[in-house]
Amino acid sequence: SRQEIQKSFGLMPVTVIRNGYGRQLESHTAKVSGYDVSFIRAPVVTDIADTVETLAVHQETPVWLGYQKHRLSTFHAELNMDAPSPMHREFVSLV
Repeated sequence: SRQEIQKSFGLMPVTVIRNGYGRQLESHTAKVSGYDVSFIRAPVVTDIADTVETLAVHQETPVWLGYQKHRLSTFHAELNMDAPSPMHREFVSLV
């Protein structure tokens, strides 16, 4: 299948491949920072600027990133958690 590279919206200096793990059938759940999260048609980060902080990785790939006041995740943390995750707590602290 053809993978399509998509630039960010300019809020974070990164490059991602849309549906990098595959189509809907390749969606999966994995542990990230000790929490189960869902990768549903998730992008894969292929390039990040030195100024971007990697907050978590999955399969040796950055999946949660921070840059200035912005956060980026390639997963859905909200679908598998009963309690606030570190991702949610960080987001609330930024608001």
